[in-house]
Amino acid sequence: MSERTNASFDWDSFNIDLYYKQYQDQVLPDDRILSRALIGALLESEIPLRSLKTGIDACNGGLPIGPSLIAPFIADTGKLYWSEYGKPQVSHAAKIIKMGREGNLGKFSAHQTHMAQCHPAWADAGFRACTLGEAVQQSVFDLPADTYDIGITCFGPESLTGDYEEWRLAVETFLRSVHKGGPAAMLYTENSNGYLAGMSYPAVSVDQAQILEAVQPELKQIHAGRIDPSHTARVDGDPHSYTGMGYVIGLKR
Repeated sequence: MSERTNASFDWDSFNIDLYYKQYQDQVLPDDRILSRALIGALLESEIPLRSLKTGIDACNGGLPIGPSLIAPFIADTGKLYWSEYGKPQVSHAAKIIKMGREGNLGKFSAHQTHMAQCHPAWADAGFRACTLGEAVQQSVFDLPADTYDIGITCFGPESLTGDYEEWRLAVETFLRSVHKGGPAAMLYTENSNGYLAGMSYPAVSVDQAQILEAVQPELKQIHAGRIDPSHTARVDGDPHSYTGMGYVIGLKR
């Protein structure tokens, strides 16, 4: 293990407001391409809409994007867990859930508008994610195996450590938390070298080939795609960068 492991960073000092401003203030072309592609791939899995009891967005980051992408598959009586380790992110997730239940998605409204344009089932996905949502403080490394009917993580495992082996463990633990036959999806940044959120946070530099190598033992019927970034969303003096973004989805073996 390197000195840039998950435990070597102070996640409770994470500046969620700065992070939200830098990375989530607008719907970038990258967001549109990736979310549309992932929604299409989810529909191709032929999992009936509103049929699943439990879903999880691991490494949630306090944001509604991941939960909104899978919310249409959760039953009206189901539960959608916004799972995150850092206290600021969990608090922000709870705030967004409360706002969404009151009919206000805030800055995420632009993302919701885009999702509604992708498919009718996502017309209220952001609100549904909040209605069914529960913010929970939980490390991805502690996720219970064979527990959720559907899972997603958005830019999580590669952004919580600078250690390659620990990244592999995070990916495996996330995928193994999904029931056999259930869909599991990941959005990821390629060759990221970190990001700012009040202080510098780590990343593991991985490409599509390494992502596929990591998921193939756990997933079948895999769909994957990548894009070159239209421009970096990292601003305000952030020196960090990445070379691309992508998605992968499959059914748990």
